[in-house]
Amino acid sequence: MVDIYERLSGFCPAPPPYREIISVLTAVTEETQKTDGECVVSAPWVTVVKYENNILMDFMSAASAMQSWNFFESIMLLQRGGEMLALWEEIVQAREARKLSFASSLLRGVSGSAEPHLYLWFQRLKASLISKFSLFFYQTLAQQTTPTEMKSLCARLSLDQAARLSAFQKRADAQSISVLFDATGLASYNGRPGYHHLEKEQPQMSGLDLFPVVFSTPTQPSHHFPNLVMILTDQNTDLATDKTVHFYDGGVGSTYFLHLIEPRFYVVIIFDGRRSERDSTINTFIQETALQLRCSKTFAALKPGYK
Repeated sequence: MVDIYERLSGFCPAPPPYREIISVLTAVTEETQKTDGECVVSAPWVTVVKYENNILMDFMSAASAMQSWNFFESIMLLQRGGEMLALWEEIVQAREARKLSFASSLLRGVSGSAEPHLYLWFQRLKASLISKFSLFFYQTLAQQTTPTEMKSLCARLSLDQAARLSAFQKRADAQSISVLFDATGLASYNGRPGYHHLEKEQPQMSGLDLFPVVFSTPTQPSHHFPNLVMILTDQNTDLATDKTVHFYDGGVGSTYFLHLIEPRFYVVIIFDGRRSERDSTINTFIQETALQLRCSKTFAALKPGYK
């Protein structure tokens, strides 16, 4: 497990390859299953490791599901991971678990804090993923409640991304800030996320339909979609290198800033008139947004000495 945490901390600022991590965690699961019933003395320690592995597996799988814009799988995995985290904490606090010096030192650290260090990190990861989930599926969630209640619920999160993007849009006087999803070549994509009847035939997607808006404030820049898709297609190589693409279109009198958050997701900021590609305020905001949605600081916190 230590090797896995070291790998996760080493990918910052790039998003981790979740599927690779899931494969390693699957192998760990298989190994721990082989130890079932082998030794009564090590049984409590093995139980703790199983919980730890399963929690991380669920959270990594949830992050992977979000990359495919899969609402149902993402929410189910986040829910299960959260429930298992609560059960894991009970195991750690139990008398037999506290007697295990190795597990105790691994989980609590040398400071002897009230809460295990790893448990606190899992809580931080869960909060980061829920914050990301709230933005990626904002429109789907908003359909289940009122606008006032939606804002109230998001305000309780560790980081309200929707409010953060809206605040910057007003402060920077941007025409709009959006997050777009690129469903090109994604066989599992059958339209906007949510619940779909398995027996209902889904329409074939093509053209602009393959680039749906995940989130947009204050409104969707519908008349800019052809331009945006063209830029995403033409500048795909630069975007893949974690570079912010700047483009001014004199025909419509608008400036575009585009950045790849993680595979298939892009943040797009549109301004009326010409804006400098070296604008530090805009570029810093875009980079911070990408790092936050990649959970980069959360994974970097696994490094020794990180503050």
